Amino acid sequence: YGFTYGLPVAPSNTERTHITGSRQTFTLRASTRPTHSVIEEATMEATAQRYGHREIADDGAVGTRFQLGTQTLSVTTQTRLGRVRGRVGAQGLSKQYVAAGEEALTPAANTVSGGAFVYQEWPLTRGAAPEARAAVLQVGARYDLSRLSSRNGLSKFGPGRTVALRSPSGSLGLSVPLTATLTVSGS
Repeated sequence: YGFTYGLPVAPSNTERTHITGSRQTFTLRASTRPTHSVIEEATMEATAQRYGHREIADDGAVGTRFQLGTQTLSVTTQTRLGRVRGRVGAQGLSKQYVAAGEEALTPAANTVSGGAFVYQEWPLTRGAAPEARAAVLQVGARYDLSRLSSRNGLSKFGPGRTVALRSPSGSLGLSVPLTATLTVSGS
């Protein structure tokens, strides 16, 4: 969709500015429940969005231009192998950002990030079904990568640069049901 709107100003201010822009969004979702598989359910979601606006003065001069493109992808599976249940998945994000003009507050930049995770639960009571009230060992791990690259542009921001981050994490927990409605957990 497209939009146009004015900006509030003091009555004494003779300079009037308005903003025009557009936004487009696309979303795709899919899921499946395979039979006779370790994977009980798999889901995927992908999105793409484009947004942009221009601040336009009364005389038609464009003051600041802003553009943002965002794409995401997420895939998650629910798994079950014997008594062990959990989830395995991956996620990704990409952004392209540009702000230009006198009032731009940050330099243009691209961001790319992604992560993968696994989370599994093991019942500790022999022969207990996953739905049974039994103590459960919980194990999880995640690894994320992210890279932000600012671009050369206005001198007030200095030269472009790239920063990359890596972030591994893990979790070990125990969940013990005390009654049908009370469970004690720790990690």
